[in-house]
Amino acid sequence: MRKRRLGLGLLAVLAFVAASCGSSSDSNKTPTTRPAKVGGSVVVVGPDAQSLDPMKVINSATQGADVLNAVYDTLYTLTPNTSEFNPRIATSFTSTDGLTWTLTLKDGVKFSDGTALDAEAVKFNWERSKTNTRATSFGQLTNVESFTVTSPTVLTVKLKTVNRQFVQIPPVVNLAWIASPTAIKAQGDTYGADAKAIGAGPFTVKSRTPATETVLVRNATYWQAGLPKLDQITMKAVVDTQAATDSVISGQAQLYTFAVGESVNQATAAGLQAQIWNENQGATSMLFNQNKPPFNDVKARKAVTLALDIDQMLDVVTLNTETRSVSMFQESSPFYDAKYNFPEPDAVQAQKLFDELAAANGGQPLTFTMAVSTNTANKARVTQLQTQLLKFKNVKAELKVIDGPQYGTALFAGDFNMALYAIASPDPEPQFAQLSSTYFVKIADMKSAAGDAALLAGVQATDIAGRKVAYNDLQQALLDTYAEIWMYRNIVRAIYSPDTTGLVTYGQGSHLFDQYGLVE
Repeated sequence: MRKRRLGLGLLAVLAFVAASCGSSSDSNKTPTTRPAKVGGSVVVVGPDAQSLDPMKVINSATQGADVLNAVYDTLYTLTPNTSEFNPRIATSFTSTDGLTWTLTLKDGVKFSDGTALDAEAVKFNWERSKTNTRATSFGQLTNVESFTVTSPTVLTVKLKTVNRQFVQIPPVVNLAWIASPTAIKAQGDTYGADAKAIGAGPFTVKSRTPATETVLVRNATYWQAGLPKLDQITMKAVVDTQAATDSVISGQAQLYTFAVGESVNQATAAGLQAQIWNENQGATSMLFNQNKPPFNDVKARKAVTLALDIDQMLDVVTLNTETRSVSMFQESSPFYDAKYNFPEPDAVQAQKLFDELAAANGGQPLTFTMAVSTNTANKARVTQLQTQLLKFKNVKAELKVIDGPQYGTALFAGDFNMALYAIASPDPEPQFAQLSSTYFVKIADMKSAAGDAALLAGVQATDIAGRKVAYNDLQQALLDTYAEIWMYRNIVRAIYSPDTTGLVTYGQGSHLFDQYGLVE
């Protein structure tokens, strides 16, 4: 088997695909561990959030989540693979039966407007997302029966069906960011559109020009004494990867939060440092639309799967800066089993299947489109896959390039044959739920009863061993259905000046800024 370890809510996942450029490394540690001094300011470049309203943004670096972390902090984080609970504003989130969950908060935490971040505030935020179909976490809350405040610091969440992994959901979507109910009620639907966003994070918003610049200043009432380290962070929206990289190398910025593999190579060569977050399970894939011809036929899906050489695509397009997905799980995951690795390319078998499909269709070739957004890097990947198919007979693939903002709409409407897509999170829950036929958005549905059963068993299992059995079944279901081609890992990298330190990463590659600062 060939394997390479090379150098380096629906709208949320679609935005991840539209923005993602990918790269990899086996390190998740921050090289600079020196303490940060108090004071000073930095410039941070990277993607901007479409809003400062938590309900409208997913907790991922691709979504510009960093500005929301600075404003709202997070309830808690989880250690990848072990799921160890790391308290922040919340001290625990537990359940004994997977049906009733108890969230306990620190006492005395206040928003920057002076109001309490208590159980009522969390309930308000979570109910707001649960009742709004446009919320990025709406799908993750459909299983919630009720929210009940039992004390100022305790919120009880009752589920409709057992989910022993519900604790995984808030840090991955937007539920760990809690906004001031007072501010939301006062501003209504315009909340998050400007500098009036109110949270309990280490910084407050001084000014904001969407898609251009957000200036953050120290929150004098931040709940962690002695933090944050910095007086000010200016977050500049820079879409162009090379421009963002150059700004850090030149010293115009101190941190780029969504770098690609080549950025890391350039930065380290220039004496800068890099942090690699390589903890997401899942991958960026080519998804088959099984709801219409030609990929409602498993033989067609299998033929294309065996025809495409993902290693070749990565070598040609990414210049050895990405890691191929050999299975649904990384080898470091407790759910990894080499028995369920994806099949290697087989050009002979692929051609045989293409010929059989053509013979059954009156001699007509297998014809389909491959959808991709206008993102330059993603377009190059899919173009290379299309080029690989040219060497085969009886198959014809055409690119369908869709403007970024319309890409999600097209996939939601089922207007594709194959499409670039991403399913990735540190734990299978919640993002792998998209593979189920019961998920509220029917894009990545495997159409597999065995897969549905495995996903349900995975969230209801009482221990890792039970979950592993369930996810073995899920992997087998994916192998049997050829529902999609998992291609490469979704890695998040940051490059930064050696004069800064203390950057902390969690979840899908989101960053915390309370301890980030200038080196003493």
